[in-house]
Amino acid sequence: MDWTNLTFSTVCIAAIAWFAKGVFSLIFSRDLEKFKSDLNANSEKSIEKFRSNVQLEAQKRVIEYTSLHGKRAHIIADFYARLSDLYGCIQRLMGEYQMREMKEEIEKEHPYIPRSERIGLTVEEQQAIDAVRACNKELFEFYRRNKIYLSLIVCDLTDRFCTLTSYLAMNYHNVTFKDHDGNLYVNPKVKEVWDKAIETIPNLLVQLEIEFRDILGVKP
Repeated sequence: MDWTNLTFSTVCIAAIAWFAKGVFSLIFSRDLEKFKSDLNANSEKSIEKFRSNVQLEAQKRVIEYTSLHGKRAHIIADFYARLSDLYGCIQRLMGEYQMREMKEEIEKEHPYIPRSERIGLTVEEQQAIDAVRACNKELFEFYRRNKIYLSLIVCDLTDRFCTLTSYLAMNYHNVTFKDHDGNLYVNPKVKEVWDKAIETIPNLLVQLEIEFRDILGVKP
């Protein structure tokens, strides 16, 4: 065996291996740096695109919310106007009822004054009842068409308000028609519920006003 040739061959192989390793390391290093650079660039692009999408979505939500809030504000303004008109009609009806009660008290205190027959309603009373019914129907129809824009609390309060108002108009004659002794022709329980409705309606109106202010963002 020629040890000189073997040694030379070994050295050549080692040199080639070292050179190849160096070249491979250089190429790998360059590829790695390029990969890192491309990765960072792509990451920045992805992040920027994501940030842009988020901002666009946020702007879209703001526009949608602003539009929805504006529509709700318009509905609530219209709703409250109708509610106010209805409450005005209720107050007018209560005024007619108080006038009737006052006449009855006067007749009781002064027996010499001929007692009027309470057989029918006066023209003013009937007009007041018709106005309450018409306003109540108009309000409820408006509420039914737009209740999706209102909170559940507002819906519950409105249902109760309209129900009690309907009861007032429907039973007005039952709580006003009395015999000569001042007794009602119907079950006294009807009068109790009627009086309770009169007490409850103003409280419901106050609660509705509070809910409307809350929806609109009006702070006390």
